[in-house]
Amino acid sequence: MNIEGKNILLLGGAGMVGISVCRRLLPHHPARLVVAARREAKARRAAEQLAAESGGEGTQILPIWGDVFLRAEWRDAGDSSRDTVLADPDRRRRLIRDILDPLDEDIVSSSFLTQLISGAAPGLDGIGADAVIDCMNTATAVSYQNI
Repeated sequence: MNIEGKNILLLGGAGMVGISVCRRLLPHHPARLVVAARREAKARRAAEQLAAESGGEGTQILPIWGDVFLRAEWRDAGDSSRDTVLADPDRRRRLIRDILDPLDEDIVSSSFLTQLISGAAPGLDGIGADAVIDCMNTATAVSYQNI
């Protein structure tokens, strides 16, 4: 796949595998590389490190953070930690429904992951991903949802 000039979303981009994949992508000159991580500090640190290593050669390297398994509104309200969500009975019930109910428009459109992919998440300026690379340990993350 030719990624030159494309917008790439890298989930788990601040981890060891994610950073390594980012380093392999940058020589192919994507227009934008979105480095997504659960924690803000890790996302920012990874983006700064990659920018320093690449010399800023035309690729916008953008950090973004949040739990992709939660609703975007919880991140936007500053309540994006899983412990905060689980401590609130209404949010815990909503999370359980989001995970176990059949997908519907509300679940999909409210998902932080959906908003990352579509470019609707804050900071992405409505620019969706042309390609998504998953470097998260997704199976572990899903199996440890703690609902």
